Amino acid sequence: MSMSITEDMISKSGDEHLLRLAEPFEKGSGAALWMLLLLRLTSVATDQRLELRNSAIQTLMRIMSAYGESLSPEAWSVCMRAVIFRLFPSVERELSDTDEPSTRDKSHDEWQDTATVVIQGVSDLFCSYLNLLTAHKSFPDIWHSLIGTFRTLLGFRVLDINAATYSALRDILHRSAEQRTSGIGKESLDLAWEMWFVKYAAHIIYI
Repeated sequence: MSMSITEDMISKSGDEHLLRLAEPFEKGSGAALWMLLLLRLTSVATDQRLELRNSAIQTLMRIMSAYGESLSPEAWSVCMRAVIFRLFPSVERELSDTDEPSTRDKSHDEWQDTATVVIQGVSDLFCSYLNLLTAHKSFPDIWHSLIGTFRTLLGFRVLDINAATYSALRDILHRSAEQRTSGIGKESLDLAWEMWFVKYAAHIIYI
């Protein structure tokens, strides 16, 4: 089954456009319903209850993985920008709100756990479908956003988050090296290595 997800599905504001596209008589209604499901899951992924949000994130990642082969490079680009990367801001916000040791509580530790779940999920998707992601012209922008997010997460200086982030970057770069195609490209590689060395050196000095 091919999932016809296109740029115009997210070019309009709000969910009303997707709801109209999801009407049974509309061409591509199945793809619109699928996108609505994913977007609903991203909303649940911001819930304050650990089990609920982590379950939503894991379900979202499993759905993406299960349908990955049926998605075109354009569909992957849309899903990454409109769905997957939407998971990070709430995590960053919650970690920032309790960045001072005196304000940390159980919820802070739980959001650290959620951060590692998101990082691992995103890493798995990149590793599994890197060939489709790199096939679209928007990949440099997607990669730049990913590296920028990784930089932000490393800035929190949380051991588990740092370990998950470096492991994710390592796995994605390893997958790129295995590809017979051009992979993520030299400029994207340079961006990744720059983050690796600058942040790693900073952590060594911090320790």
